[in-house]
Amino acid sequence: MIDHDELTDLPNSRFFRRKLDQELIVSKSLHQNLAVMYLDLERFKYINDTLGHPIGDELLKQFAKKLRALLDVRYFIARISADEFLILCPNIFYPTVVNVAETMVSAFDEPFLINDYRIPVSLNLGISIFPEDGDDGTTLLKHADSALHWAQKDKHNRYRIFTSTMDITSYKRFTLESDLRNSLDLHQFDLYYQPKVDLLTNQIVGAEALIRWNHPEWGLISPTEFIPLAEEIGVMRQIDHWIEETSCRQIRLGRTRDCLNSRSPSI
Repeated sequence: MIDHDELTDLPNSRFFRRKLDQELIVSKSLHQNLAVMYLDLERFKYINDTLGHPIGDELLKQFAKKLRALLDVRYFIARISADEFLILCPNIFYPTVVNVAETMVSAFDEPFLINDYRIPVSLNLGISIFPEDGDDGTTLLKHADSALHWAQKDKHNRYRIFTSTMDITSYKRFTLESDLRNSLDLHQFDLYYQPKVDLLTNQIVGAEALIRWNHPEWGLISPTEFIPLAEEIGVMRQIDHWIEETSCRQIRLGRTRDCLNSRSPSI
């Protein structure tokens, strides 16, 4: 009972970690590949909130039952949280990993029928593979989780296999989000001015102020990259105020004329 999930009767995260460590020892000694699959159910919280927890619980039971029927006994399945599951795939080759992932994604296209409700469920799947993506359980789980987040963002592909660029991108986002809160105080923003030209007279009739973040580690960062982060963490209003204040001050001092004579970055 300590090692199993009461609702689905699947192994829990504690049991999964123990099993993963055991299989890693075997894989290392026999030079075999091993895959970790991290999956979650889309919109499960919405289903729980709208139809109630009894329906949500029954959905999880049916989902776990279907997952067991879909995968043979070689695969070790565990439920680790409300709508998250882990699958351990020992002695598996890359093409087989892809086939299993595609089979799982397509298998859950059919809705579940619970108390006369037809409940559509789709899953997202993140995958890491030993030894390429890590040689210990903690790293493999971390990278499978990272791949899952990318699958959740991708509207065209519901499973993703971990790549090293995911780690770099995740690290960059983390540092940008952390540093963005202090960027104004550290005077890291610059304004550039894009001239607006009258095509008939070939004269400059105005300018568009373009903000760039001069980050000490990542260099010049486009607003398309940092503005969504600023909105997410609630500092966009302060940045808007800085743009208005700085552009008005530079106009008053005549600095925009000098800026327009210099080369401006593209939008």
